[in-house]
Amino acid sequence: MGCSSSTEAAAVADAAPQSAPTAAKKISAGASTGGTEPISEVAEADTAAAPASNPVPPVSKSPAGLDTHAPQPDFDVKDLGAENRAIVVGDVILRFASQSRRGRDTEDHTKPNQDRFGVSTFTRADGLGSVASAGAETAGDGHAHGHRRRAHSAFFGVYDGHGPHGHHCSRFVQERLPHLLHRDISEGTSSIQHSIHESHTTCNDELRASEIVDTYSGTTSISLLVHPDEHDDEATSITISNVGDSRAILGTALPGSDTLRAVPLSKDQTPRRPDEAARCIKHGARILSFGQIDPNYCPADDPDAEAEDPPRVWAKHGHFPGCAFSRSIGDSVAQKLGVHSEPEMLTLKISPSVKVIVLATDGVFDVLENQEVIDICHVYRNDPAQACRAIVRKSHEEWLLNEECEGEEHKANYDDMTVLVVYVGDEDATASAPSDVSEQQPKHQHPRKRVRQKTLRHLDEMVEET
Repeated sequence: MGCSSSTEAAAVADAAPQSAPTAAKKISAGASTGGTEPISEVAEADTAAAPASNPVPPVSKSPAGLDTHAPQPDFDVKDLGAENRAIVVGDVILRFASQSRRGRDTEDHTKPNQDRFGVSTFTRADGLGSVASAGAETAGDGHAHGHRRRAHSAFFGVYDGHGPHGHHCSRFVQERLPHLLHRDISEGTSSIQHSIHESHTTCNDELRASEIVDTYSGTTSISLLVHPDEHDDEATSITISNVGDSRAILGTALPGSDTLRAVPLSKDQTPRRPDEAARCIKHGARILSFGQIDPNYCPADDPDAEAEDPPRVWAKHGHFPGCAFSRSIGDSVAQKLGVHSEPEMLTLKISPSVKVIVLATDGVFDVLENQEVIDICHVYRNDPAQACRAIVRKSHEEWLLNEECEGEEHKANYDDMTVLVVYVGDEDATASAPSDVSEQQPKHQHPRKRVRQKTLRHLDEMVEET
């Protein structure tokens, strides 16, 4: 259920260049320190300093937990952004927080949360500081505001792993991508978009060369870079980069109104898009749903077929890989069939009407509309952490409704849910204290139907079901 069908989303996607320009603007250096500069002490944050001559740490060959993982409880909320944080880029204040909730698979109670997120800053001295990373618990009640750190640029990313080793893929990209981007930007020889493009494709190559098995595993990547405008020294811009079907949206103020309008900043990359399907077909793929392969699986006259049985990427002579996305980092088999890791990008100047930017996985956007998410953000506009909690809580409620499992958590299947909320500007002194957002929004009369799993659990799953 993507924004790809909306006219506004299509316009955004059309504006996003497929290849990055090469004009450059060098970051002016301050102090000579380089490498990693931690913003705060957070468990699992990468705070090891790297030599100035080599600002990119070496590729990890043995990711934590590569071989085994312990069983987890039925549901698991990681309040990773419990303490609201703030960064200042140029004259723009960015207030942010994040939250991730592990999904549930009734057939696999040990399934880990495959989502990750990260926030990093690039200083004028070319230092990289990690604020938070998925899996790191932070203390705080969600109301205390941390100090406001000044930075040349700020990088926010959300990563949704999939497949048997998806959690290792998403963690790898979460840790590596900011360092690769920092290196490319600090060299000052390319444009922002070219640097972002190169960092994504290099990260894909490094994942392929690592010990992580990415044959049928990978991750999406949706990211936000807040940076000085390349053509206007007085302006600050954002660049959204998208690989896969996670999503970025923006809340913009409406003149004369106390409401925000949701504007899509990315376009879901799936075989539903004719341009994405055409590229895969050109590389030898078949684009078919389960129902097209076996009408008994999901009959064409099923009213939920379009949502529940999306088109997938298949090899010409086999029931694999069966992925319902058309871009990812990893997925070595799918990448032989036209799936690739090149991001679609969009750069915009930050105007006074921009109030909030949201990055989230499809565990949120499969069950909530863009406008619903922005409405929740507006209610909690002075408290990013509370906004994140409300979005994840509402998403979870919708999944249970969707699965017809209200009050029966143990029977439900639902996806991992991760959201990162970035408010632009200082707090709204006129905002009143919000009440429970779940009481403000009625439950849907008709449950939304979720998209079936994005990848096959086993290579023989298709054979077993057909």
